[in-house]
Amino acid sequence: MSCSYVLASHTEIVLCLDTCVSSSGRQCLVTGSKDNSVRLWNSESINCIGIGMGHMGCIGAVAFSNKWKNFFVSGSSDRTIKVWSTDGISDDVDQPINLKAKAVVATYDKDINSLAIAPNDTLVFCGSQDRTTCVWRLPDLVSVGVLKGHKRGIWC
Repeated sequence: MSCSYVLASHTEIVLCLDTCVSSSGRQCLVTGSKDNSVRLWNSESINCIGIGMGHMGCIGAVAFSNKWKNFFVSGSSDRTIKVWSTDGISDDVDQPINLKAKAVVATYDKDINSLAIAPNDTLVFCGSQDRTTCVWRLPDLVSVGVLKGHKRGIWC
C-alpha cells in the first residue's frame, strides 16, 4: 500500500471528509478543516474545484447527499450547519470557484461532531458535544426534532 496522491490546499489540519459519485458521474471528495473551510475535489483529476468559506470555527463533519448527489452539508465548532450546492460546478476550472451556502442554521450549545443524511435526502442528523442529535429537514434546515439521552457527546 502506498499513497497515490496528495490533495494539498487547506492551510490547517483536515478533520473530516466524505466521498460520492455525482449525478454526472464525477468522483468527488469533500474535506473540512481547522482553517474553517470546506473544499470540493474532483478525485479523478486531483483538483480542488470549489471552496466554501463562512464558518467561524473548524469544520468537524461533512456529509454528501445520498440520492441526488448535488449538495453536501457541513457542521462546525461555530455551532452551525450549512448546506452547500454542487450544481453547475465544472471540472475544468483553473481556479476553484467559491461555493455558496444554500441554507444555514445555528443549532447547538456545543461543537457539531457528526452528520448523516437520510438515504432519500430529506433529513440531516447532527450529533453534538452537547449530548443531543438534532434532526433537520432538507434542504431548508427546518427543525424536525431533538434526540436526547446520551451521557456524553455524540461523535458518529
